[in-house]
Amino acid sequence: MAVAMAMTYARVRGNDVLLFDADTRHGSLPLRTGVLPVASAHDLAVTGDPGRIDILAGSLARSRDGVWVLPSGRTAAQSAEMDERVYTGAMNAVYRHFPIMITDCGAGVATPLMQRVLSGSHCLVLATTASADGVMTTESAVDWLHRTGYGELTRRSIVVLTNYSPKGPGLTLKEAQRRFASSCAAVLAIPNDRHLEVGSYLDLDALAPATRSSCIELAAAALGAALST
Repeated sequence: MAVAMAMTYARVRGNDVLLFDADTRHGSLPLRTGVLPVASAHDLAVTGDPGRIDILAGSLARSRDGVWVLPSGRTAAQSAEMDERVYTGAMNAVYRHFPIMITDCGAGVATPLMQRVLSGSHCLVLATTASADGVMTTESAVDWLHRTGYGELTRRSIVVLTNYSPKGPGLTLKEAQRRFASSCAAVLAIPNDRHLEVGSYLDLDALAPATRSSCIELAAAALGAALST
């Protein structure tokens, strides 16, 4: 979802979009965007803001869609060492150069790293499945966010049902929308799509028309929620 949103913003709006990988499990953003990592968040946390985007560009990979990519680490071991200090240092190096930034995170919201990410976010996208346990886990996360001081952020959150089939098992979109109506900004669905199932480079043009439309709807909803702050 993070890659699809970033590519949509870059293509439709023409903005400089940064996709920041904060997954400590060595996320797959380079694979999904088709780039080779240049520097990592650790590197930029050390070097800091060079002051000019043309200099910073030398430390960032860029996809064919125009999305700038910053991985959590160049190796799995380096990604595992990502913490709130590294995230803050890297974010301080890049934030003023990109009008739109998307941080892709691992599972869980209670770690110090995730709380640092949350504290600087304008919108939150919670991806889940339409299964009963997936929705229940997301409800628990939303409840935790409310109870720990992130109520305003939660009200700007988008819940996304991934790999969704209207005739498949699990909750319907309308049922999920009722469950989160009082707590989140919207509940959307991304259809089951063979191209997404491959799990490699994401090509927007290879998505089915309904999937592309859903990705645009998600990108618009998230940006609208972020701009409402």
